[in-house]
Amino acid sequence: MNNSNFIIDDNNLIEYLGNNKNVIIPSNVININDRAFKNNTKIKSITIPNSVTSIGSYAFSGCTNLNKINLPNDLANLGEGAFKGCCSLESINIPNNIKSINWYTFYECTKLKELIIPDSVEHIENTAFGRCMSLKEIIIPDSVISLKKNAFYGCEQLESVKLSKNITILEEGVFLNCESLKSITIPS
Repeated sequence: MNNSNFIIDDNNLIEYLGNNKNVIIPSNVININDRAFKNNTKIKSITIPNSVTSIGSYAFSGCTNLNKINLPNDLANLGEGAFKGCCSLESINIPNNIKSINWYTFYECTKLKELIIPDSVEHIENTAFGRCMSLKEIIIPDSVISLKKNAFYGCEQLESVKLSKNITILEEGVFLNCESLKSITIPS
């Protein structure tokens, strides 16, 4: 892949201009800026180097054919709406440095089936996983202290949830329109 497909300034990936199906982000990139790949429907897979510590808001939003991405282990910031509308994404590995899953981060990732929330996460913000219609089970680790409004709104196939024993904030509508929900386990 040609580096001329990327606009990079001071280790910040500003924008991707290419139309490749498989994208390898250059190893000198530390930050992926807001909307860098937004609405690129050609991309199917993205390789992000371990040097990346921050992904901006809506960075991959609307990448409707994106089905494979591995987030780097040192990633500390995952921006609002980062993967919103990535409707081909089936699984995601959330790295251990993420403390908050922001608003709309995975909203309308309709094929997302596999989700492991690491023990580093403390907050799951509004509609973070809204309309992830293929999720069937969620285990909220004990590190999570807040589930915000509509966090899992419209996850129509969601059947079971195990909540954190340390949740102190559980806002309205967290599981609104989760029509298949049969079981919520609340630890003692």
